[in-house]
Amino acid sequence: MKKLESSLKFYALESAPTIALNAQIEKTKRRTSCRIWLDNTLMSLKT
Repeated sequence: MKKLESSLKFYALESAPTIALNAQIEKTKRRTSCRIWLDNTLMSLKT
């Protein structure tokens, strides 16, 4: 995700690449937060 965020500085604020990068960052955040939630849930079920 850091690489995606660092790529933002190369583009204008409202340009198509910036919008696409922001969308990809949000997808990545959702995916990782779901994975963390699932891992925590499974761990709590095991104990």
